[in-house]
Amino acid sequence: QLAVVYAVTVWLKLPDPYWRNGEMMSFFWMSVFSRVATPAWAHWQRLSAIVTWGSLLLEATIPLLLFHPRGRRWGFACGIALHGGIAVTSTIGLFSLCMTPFYAAFLEGEDFDAIERMVAAGREFVSRGGRVSHRRRLS
Repeated sequence: QLAVVYAVTVWLKLPDPYWRNGEMMSFFWMSVFSRVATPAWAHWQRLSAIVTWGSLLLEATIPLLLFHPRGRRWGFACGIALHGGIAVTSTIGLFSLCMTPFYAAFLEGEDFDAIERMVAAGREFVSRGGRVSHRRRLS
């Protein structure tokens, strides 16, 4: 289902001239759906193009990554980043909240273990005040 959602999304966005020319995010950021709606976004054309085309690229590649064993974790990370960005910058955060649980279906036990280790390392890093530990682990 997740792959179908992204395939249809990309299919519907590609013919739209605003998605193709990179202006879509400027229009979105000026809309009622933006957390910071302001006409000033019209002057951020390069950022709009990067985010517009970047989101299309992510939507097209996330399913491919998720279905490939070596790309699974990257697909998971890209999907969480994409929907995290949507949640932070828009008023449609519920959409992101509804989409992110589907990514867990692609993960295996070893992936959850790796995520747990990354979270623990992040907590340790924050607890040290952002300082890098120079001790070595023997595991």
